Amino acid sequence: MPPDQSIQQFVKQPEAYTPEALIAKLIYPATSIEDCLSTISSPGFLESLNIEMVKSEGVYPLLCHRLNQIAHASTNVQDNNPVKDSLHFHHAIKDNYQFIAQELDMTSALENALGSIDDYSPVLLKGIIMSHCYYEHPHLRPMDDIDLVIQADSVEPVQSRLMAQGFELPNSSFGNMVMNQFIMTGKRPGGSTIAIDIHTRLFNRPGMNDLLSYDEILSSARQIMIADQTALAPSTEHCLIHAALHLMAHHQNSRKLIWLYDIWLLIQSLEKEETERLLAYSSRKRIALILVCALERCHQFFPLANLELLNQLKEQVEQQKNIEHPSTIALTDSGLTDRLKSDWKALSGFKTRLKWLKGHLFPSYSYISKKYNVSAFPLVWACYVWRIIHGSVKLFRIGS
Repeated sequence: MPPDQSIQQFVKQPEAYTPEALIAKLIYPATSIEDCLSTISSPGFLESLNIEMVKSEGVYPLLCHRLNQIAHASTNVQDNNPVKDSLHFHHAIKDNYQFIAQELDMTSALENALGSIDDYSPVLLKGIIMSHCYYEHPHLRPMDDIDLVIQADSVEPVQSRLMAQGFELPNSSFGNMVMNQFIMTGKRPGGSTIAIDIHTRLFNRPGMNDLLSYDEILSSARQIMIADQTALAPSTEHCLIHAALHLMAHHQNSRKLIWLYDIWLLIQSLEKEETERLLAYSSRKRIALILVCALERCHQFFPLANLELLNQLKEQVEQQKNIEHPSTIALTDSGLTDRLKSDWKALSGFKTRLKWLKGHLFPSYSYISKKYNVSAFPLVWACYVWRIIHGSVKLFRIGS
């Protein structure tokens, strides 16, 4: 069905929609309780509801919230309300309390962590910002970890401060040329584990290093409160640009519902000045095609009330034709080899390219030793050789 399919047609012809699209329409804020109930009341709908699919799309907390709203709807929709007696509703009530407890635990851990490193001006990213700044309730936005970005020269002191707070640094290959992020994990009093994903750049691909640098994000960052701790959040236009780039760079332009819902919320929140800054950044960096693809995917599942921004970006796409940002290669069916070639071209100078190759082929000795659980010098070097050969075979297999 076309992207601008109306809610009324959706209610009349739910069988014409994929399961993902049906869930999207149920959690879509513009869908009325009456329309949701009409769909849910259709024969076999609740029985066939695939909760595992909903969880994999990242929108289970939102669905639980909507089921709760429907079950407690006003009396004019209570007749023939199948939700209250459904097993899904009873699970939703129980799981909703669990989501709240998990969010409070994560917020408490983040509050303590931020308090120890706030003088290094970390800027929070992605899920944690979405949950606290854009969602109706923070627990409705699930996340596996907390993302933040810092200045590259702050890595060692930030690691030291967090380790003093009880965080650990798992074995990872960190380096500005290859892996611009590292994860620190900490145990909570209840036994759960919290992970903080710390970036020095938002993307690991060299071809995207010129997009949304730490300094750019910091320049328009705003102050928010995480519990009783102040924190920095990117501007809304930077959040939206990051969401679109993230969709393309890390998930092969996936349509996972939670990411598309994030984009919808960000678009709804854009002020006039933020929209103007977004369009200016898109023009300057030649990323209109990336933004259009993200907004169109969002619009397919969560219709945009105002298409003005999308239309303005489409005009930029025409202006940027054949001069798009090199990272747009990820929007095509190109193989891994082509993407690596694009990244190679983005690196300037022989020394820079040599460092990049070295970072990929020869990560630190301690990393290899821990990863393959070997300590003897000849065995570690044998692992290096095996890793290079295995990686090359895998690369050419995927790239062909």
